[in-house]
Amino acid sequence: MAIEFYQAYRKKLVLSFGASDTEKSQEIYLDGLCHRLHVRLPNFSNAVTATVAMADNDNYAYFEQTGLAKNANHNIAPDPPLLLLGEGGTVKMTLSGVPGGTGGEVVVALYYWGRP
Repeated sequence: MAIEFYQAYRKKLVLSFGASDTEKSQEIYLDGLCHRLHVRLPNFSNAVTATVAMADNDNYAYFEQTGLAKNANHNIAPDPPLLLLGEGGTVKMTLSGVPGGTGGEVVVALYYWGRP
């Protein structure tokens, strides 16, 4: 009988928004339990808030955090931790309006126990 040990990992996603983009997503293929999300929003020119959401490979949403302010770092601890299945899914960022200016990069870091 083989014993599997789960390790702590971090997966960093960078979503680049143009001046008129309001939604970006990225596919993920991770196995494990996500115990923390870190979302870093730039100082967009316009006054916008953001929503981070996660969905499985059938596009069933299983997590959403709204009202994230621009020009801030947000540490989110889902309770209970989010189950990440290796068959895929998406992380989606939605802005409440256009960011203006030159846009900017939103960073989402997923901290999870599992396999890479």
